[in-house]
Amino acid sequence: MQEVEGFLAGELDYKNLKGGTGPLVYPAGFLYLFTLLRLLCGWGDGNSTVNEESRSHPILKMQFIFLMFYLLTHLTIFSIYSKSFRLPAHKPILFLLLPLLCLSKRIHSIFVLRLFNDPLALLFAYLSIHQLISKKYKSSCLLYSIGVSIKMNVFLFAPGLLLVMLQALPVKSVVLHLILICGLSQVLIGLPFLLHAPVSYLSKAFEFDRVFFYKWTVNFKFLNEDIFLRKELSLALLLTTLLTWSLFARKYAKHAIRMKSIGKTDVTNDPLYVTHVLFTSNFVGVALARTLHYQFYAWYYHTIPFLLGCIFFGVGGRVGWGGGRRGEMVVMGGVLVGVMAGIEYGFNVFPATALSSSVLQGCHALILGGLYFADVPSATPMPIITKRKLK
Repeated sequence: MQEVEGFLAGELDYKNLKGGTGPLVYPAGFLYLFTLLRLLCGWGDGNSTVNEESRSHPILKMQFIFLMFYLLTHLTIFSIYSKSFRLPAHKPILFLLLPLLCLSKRIHSIFVLRLFNDPLALLFAYLSIHQLISKKYKSSCLLYSIGVSIKMNVFLFAPGLLLVMLQALPVKSVVLHLILICGLSQVLIGLPFLLHAPVSYLSKAFEFDRVFFYKWTVNFKFLNEDIFLRKELSLALLLTTLLTWSLFARKYAKHAIRMKSIGKTDVTNDPLYVTHVLFTSNFVGVALARTLHYQFYAWYYHTIPFLLGCIFFGVGGRVGWGGGRRGEMVVMGGVLVGVMAGIEYGFNVFPATALSSSVLQGCHALILGGLYFADVPSATPMPIITKRKLK
């Protein structure tokens, strides 16, 4: 709310917009959204002084609004899960996964107590995915771009979105969607600031070289501060992320060849596949992130049950819910819950410790490895195809 005050006072130079935690580092969509929320809650117009006692009532209003965002996010996610796990054989998995989406203490805090912009950006990302699995590409691209304009971590979904669109549409159509919808909407959203001080806006709203504080990191406390701050670590993580995205793109391309061999020429008709691609794209970026802060948990919490379900129950692959004995399925379910509990532990220890960071990164490594070595999920069981046939 403090970062909005300068904008309400007429300031359009991004380098002059700041709050109690430092300079404004979010795109213009953040400013518009929180300006609207501030006015709706009666927080003031930026020209009047508001004391702490008079702020308590607007904060309560804001918390109720964020509660609505929380419920809308869950409705959207529930719909994505239901559309993805739509076969009768998927129902037991769905009944296990949906309750796990509501159990995080940290997520409740991020939404309703801390009032961060992270969950709002992810809400638009999930709405975009919801449209994408319905093959509504124009609205999906627009919602995705709005999410990026609130916080640029939504970029982590970009490789998955691009891959799905390239598999579903001609290249020319993909380029037009990216330029006329994603690109143009970003220009229009940032236009007042681009016209006034373009370099300032682009350098602050999309600050790719931002340096993070060691004291807030949740995922790398097992490193000492000197190593954490080294540019070599940042570069290594970036290159690893790009390499991992490339490996998964190759894996999905092979899956498309498999599906084509049994007469399924368009893998993007399968919501399970599309959701898996987008969620995996985002997870790769999070697991290999330069740093994670507590509120960043909202970036991927709602995708974790889905990804774990696909790993441990082999959804759509050569193994399924009915592919093993009931005892094996119970064990798999227990491991799934255990991995989620490990990630939750990592984000609930404050301040983070070497142990909590190690547990968190260990869970990330388990999921990342599982995603890569497990079958790509599909509503159509895949045949066994040799490497020779894939070449």
